Amino acid sequence: MLGMKLWRFVSAGGLLLAMAACGGGGGSAGDSLFGDGTTTGGGGGTASASDLVVVLDRSTVDNSGTQNVVATITAVNANRGTVAGVPVEVSVDNGAFVSVSGASTDTQGKVTATVSIGSNKTPRNITVTAKAGGVSRADAFAVTTAAGGGSGVATDLVVVLDKTSVDNSGTQTVVATITAVDANRATLAGIPVAVKVNNNAVVSVNSGTTDASGVVVATVAIGNDKTLRTVDVTASTDTLGRTQSFQVIGSAGGGGIAASDLVVVLDRSTLPNSGAESVVATVTALDANRNALAGAPVQVTVDAEAIATVSAAQTNNQGVVTADVSIGANKTQRNVTVTARSGAIVKSQVFQVTSAIGGGGGATAADLTILLNKTLIDSNGTDTATATITALDANRNAISGIPVVVTVDNNAVATVNAGSTSAQGLISAAITAGSDRSNRTVTITATAGAISRTATLTVAEGGGTVTPADMTLELSAAQVTNTGTESIIATVTTVDVRRNALPGVQVRFSIDNGGVVVPGALTTGADGRLIATARIGSDRSSRTVTVTATAGTFVRTGSFRVTGAKLASTAVPAVAAAGSLGNQIQYKLVDNNANPMAGQAITVVSSQGTTVTDKTGPNGDFAFNYNAPVQAGSITFTATAAGETDIRTVQVGAVAVPLPIGPIESKSISAAPNVVAVNTVGSTSNQVALRALFLGVNNKPVANVRVRFDLAGDANTIGGVMDVGTSTVYSGSDGVATANYIAGTRASPTNGLTLRACYSLADFTGPNDCPNEVTTTITVVQEALSVSIGTDELIQLGTGTYIKDFVVLVVDGAGVAKSDITISPSVDVLAYYKGFYEIASGRWTQRITLDENQGYTFDPVASAWVQTGAPLGTSSQGIGFPGPNNTVVFRQPSCPNDDVNRNGARDTGEDLNNNQSLDPRKADVSIRAVGSTKTAANGTVVLRLEYPRDYATWVDFEITVQAGGISGTEGRTRYVGTLYGRGNLPPQASVLTNVQASPAFVFSPYGRSASCQDAK
Repeated sequence: MLGMKLWRFVSAGGLLLAMAACGGGGGSAGDSLFGDGTTTGGGGGTASASDLVVVLDRSTVDNSGTQNVVATITAVNANRGTVAGVPVEVSVDNGAFVSVSGASTDTQGKVTATVSIGSNKTPRNITVTAKAGGVSRADAFAVTTAAGGGSGVATDLVVVLDKTSVDNSGTQTVVATITAVDANRATLAGIPVAVKVNNNAVVSVNSGTTDASGVVVATVAIGNDKTLRTVDVTASTDTLGRTQSFQVIGSAGGGGIAASDLVVVLDRSTLPNSGAESVVATVTALDANRNALAGAPVQVTVDAEAIATVSAAQTNNQGVVTADVSIGANKTQRNVTVTARSGAIVKSQVFQVTSAIGGGGGATAADLTILLNKTLIDSNGTDTATATITALDANRNAISGIPVVVTVDNNAVATVNAGSTSAQGLISAAITAGSDRSNRTVTITATAGAISRTATLTVAEGGGTVTPADMTLELSAAQVTNTGTESIIATVTTVDVRRNALPGVQVRFSIDNGGVVVPGALTTGADGRLIATARIGSDRSSRTVTVTATAGTFVRTGSFRVTGAKLASTAVPAVAAAGSLGNQIQYKLVDNNANPMAGQAITVVSSQGTTVTDKTGPNGDFAFNYNAPVQAGSITFTATAAGETDIRTVQVGAVAVPLPIGPIESKSISAAPNVVAVNTVGSTSNQVALRALFLGVNNKPVANVRVRFDLAGDANTIGGVMDVGTSTVYSGSDGVATANYIAGTRASPTNGLTLRACYSLADFTGPNDCPNEVTTTITVVQEALSVSIGTDELIQLGTGTYIKDFVVLVVDGAGVAKSDITISPSVDVLAYYKGFYEIASGRWTQRITLDENQGYTFDPVASAWVQTGAPLGTSSQGIGFPGPNNTVVFRQPSCPNDDVNRNGARDTGEDLNNNQSLDPRKADVSIRAVGSTKTAANGTVVLRLEYPRDYATWVDFEITVQAGGISGTEGRTRYVGTLYGRGNLPPQASVLTNVQASPAFVFSPYGRSASCQDAK
């Protein structure tokens, strides 16, 4: 029987048989095998492999017997480098036939094997297995029915994994369910499907062809490889291939050092395909405080047939693992992803493999970069800095063979390693101070053709420990206001013994009294100067802040004043009746912008011997209560807060307040803030500070002006009260009279509440007396009033999905952004469409196949759908959309959501197309907040809509957003994405113009029939 099998092979190629015949038992190069046997290397080799890589040139062949599969087996060592001379054994199963190129790997570390299906013409999977020592690796291909051999044609494969990750304990598996479907998305039985996995995983397939349900099931295990990695599961037929991936992650409770983050940095973004160069990837493990973490396990992997040589399995004392990445034997231009994993942390960077550029072909640099390994050297002549110059082309790729001239000035010396850039596009120069021992700045200039770039290097005595002969500290101003937005620039200048500016001096800054100082650098620059920015910090009190600069033994200080805090008082009543109880001195503490200073310590001392210490309220307010003595006289109240002092004297008894000395030439009233939120019932937290100012001749303040504050009739019935009630307030020696408006529970229109100060040079004659007035307006708002939602023009790509971001904005009645408002989003799928895409006018164009009469409403009494026809479109505007048979339809046919009551259950009569499921599915689209569900300082929350790419353009959706705490109709908004609205689930626009590739959504996932009642 073996002879018959060999004879059949000879009829296809006698040379191989002759080689087999004279090869004896040694298994010489060219050995052939038929059936389920094995070809064995001839022995004698001493080389060994740590791993084998098996690559098939195709995943399917038809059963005509005319097609072969070429398997390339590469032996690699522990560093993923290829190994020559490794004996390799290749075998096939299921009646296939294999011919191997040699007994051991060649100088490139490879063995090739040609596999044919033999005389067995049945559709099946054939596994090619390679063994070397204790290492065994396999790959499989499918034998399919030749064209014309079957009735069902698969147009797609759907690969679903039951989990997206498994741990590396080896006890868990992933079940992949592969479904073959035709153009109408109907399942197909008897379709040969090949399933393979990569990265040393192991796959077991229940059948080589789909079952009666159109399904093949594969079970995937991680094998003996316990490394953290991504495993791709690929299912393929003769014309199709689909892939899904899962992650191998660390086992729970594994102990050891765990990184909180990884940072991956590549030393270059492109690599020529000459194969002579490599990319160095530096992976840094970080702890929760962003400190480098030593001893953290890190795995580095690469894709696209690249090879990575990793320095260690754990980070070193600097928290670093490095990997040297080469492109391998694949010389094609492509992207290579370098992925680092530590536990559940996965980070990646990508570099590009480009066409190698020859050194003598007239290449021209478009740019040069200069990188210094240090910016300061000692003037002793022995200290060296290295300048690395990189030549770049117009695409920012490193370019070799570019002549570069390097020069230095100011008596420095440059030693250049070459006259033109290396294969990595680099040239370097060693820079020393030369014989000149002076402190100075040296300019390094690199020139290539017309391109010239410079860098500067500081030369200073002592190198990194430069000691000045003197130092000065200057502040840009003597005072700042307490708003927190102003800053002081502190400038340190260091000089040598000749009073020349001295660069490279290390300077330390400090600041007292709650200030904050931010140095611009650690050492003085070429001009001997170092600048730091000083701010007041969170303390807005009036005080003196001192900045200290230290360089060696030199200490210099400079001080500035913080100003702007204002403490004002109002006596209620202005004149206290003898023996009266419950009188108040009302204090208000504000900053330079009239913003209240809450939580500040305040001390009030009365001449009656009473002392009270407390803190200002949320509006910067504090009320001091006192009882007047029975004897007439006066009481003096001295208050201190935030470094400011206020003295208020109150007359007791029937003492007339002196009349003001007029005339009043200028009067004004201000409100701070001019937008205030409503108060809840019983609360007085939200207030507006009112300040009436009266000036006479030559802008002299007018004291003792009689003032009464009110709402000027409250035309919009907004409500609220003055904290001084209807009492008369007298202007002080500064011409100022103050009061506070306490908001009510109702909001106002914008600038809808008028606040008034009635004033007079004489006592008021009655409660409604207002001989003169000055007014201002404010807005009283709810905490939040309105919410809106919108989006931009961008579509992002996920893993098999499209991602569309939306922004929700919440504002109050004045249009001011409101933070910390909770946003509750939801998404609903309203309807779906049937049809397909075809190429028309140079782009993919959607064709809706639903008849124009496809429109339905649900009758809840009959528990049945009633056909009503599609709603009218926009034919009056001349706008339609493509319909069947190249017609233009002015109605909008769509299939409604089966789940009428949105309860997630298939209730009686809801299943319109009788497919035993609800369409569209709730899981066709998802929504979530990116980050917090509470609005940020700018009043926004970002929502993310994500959906499978093949559902794009076929599903209508509606986003509903509810903002918590907003009363009325404005706290809820919608974004409706429909065919006739603002666009249903959108794809990337570039996909529609790429006619060289079919979009994922080329066929509606809901079918192509003309009726919603048809599941096809």
